Amino acid sequence: MISLSERYSIAVATEDDDPFLRAIYESDAFEGGIGVQYLRGQNPLTSLAKDGERAIVLLLRDDKENCVVGMGACVIRRETHGGSTVRTAYLTGLKILPTYRKRMPHIPQIYRILHDLTEGDVDRYTTTILEANTAAQKLLEKPRASMPRYTFRGVYTVHCFAPVRPRLPQGCRLLRGLTDEVRAFYAETLFQCDGAPDHIDLPGLASGDFFALEQGGRIRAACAIWDQRAWKPYRISQYGGLYRAASHLPLRAFGYPNLPKPGSFVDYASVALLRSENGDPAWARAVVDSATAARTEFGVFLLGFHESNPLNALFERRKSFPYRSRLYDVSWGEPFPAPDRPIGLEVGLL
Repeated sequence: MISLSERYSIAVATEDDDPFLRAIYESDAFEGGIGVQYLRGQNPLTSLAKDGERAIVLLLRDDKENCVVGMGACVIRRETHGGSTVRTAYLTGLKILPTYRKRMPHIPQIYRILHDLTEGDVDRYTTTILEANTAAQKLLEKPRASMPRYTFRGVYTVHCFAPVRPRLPQGCRLLRGLTDEVRAFYAETLFQCDGAPDHIDLPGLASGDFFALEQGGRIRAACAIWDQRAWKPYRISQYGGLYRAASHLPLRAFGYPNLPKPGSFVDYASVALLRSENGDPAWARAVVDSATAARTEFGVFLLGFHESNPLNALFERRKSFPYRSRLYDVSWGEPFPAPDRPIGLEVGLL
């Protein structure tokens, strides 16, 4: 435990602290038109660790009140950059209980300690901030001597969409399963993007979660349907504006996913590890449509693209509920070199 003042201290979280972490996640919600609580299940430490090789979570304690009032975390994982692997620390879970948010105590110290604990183990630090979270943007983007530098790397858009009837190219067939041919295809295409996992063995993915399109004896595109609900549940808190009225309509009839009732959890899955031959959006669209149509147990699918990714073309004419985040490199010295390839951050790792 590190004492910050007569009142506040910081400690590295252990599994015994999971109840405090759950309480912090329960107190937090994205309050846009669709209010969503991004939760971490019964064991937040385990959930965070599933986003990489390991996670470090710091708790901010109010010693006067004998309670945990905030947290900050980083997830260390291997990502692609320039055709090679870099060790990345994704800063996440910076949360403060509502009654303490105006004070925002000791945030610089949380970041400094996370940096000190990980500096020798990582090459790069990065994070995302929801575009609607203007308070966090003002706090973190403003240069401060006690804070790291935030270098803006563009906008990342998450699309929430319903499956549609697939249209396969002529002579093409859908394959299911992680075959040797699909593994070979990923070995050729995994490094097409920067900021993506350098491997396909994401936690919870089984062979049957992989789908690929084959034509003329060649794999043209592949993806996986990633069910993370057991350790990363999303709960609808409320609807605002037009979404309040729309939540009572059969939106699937109009091409959109139906909106769950407030208080319910979302039956979602992420589209992960999407790759296509030469980065072709048409092949990518075909495998996404085919894979999502085959998984009828999910009510909504999530797929995200950075603004640099040519696969954004998938949603030029497709109906979805989008939300956006700002992507940053975080540095205590010189910024990490800018990516020279499209950014392929996985929506399931946000």
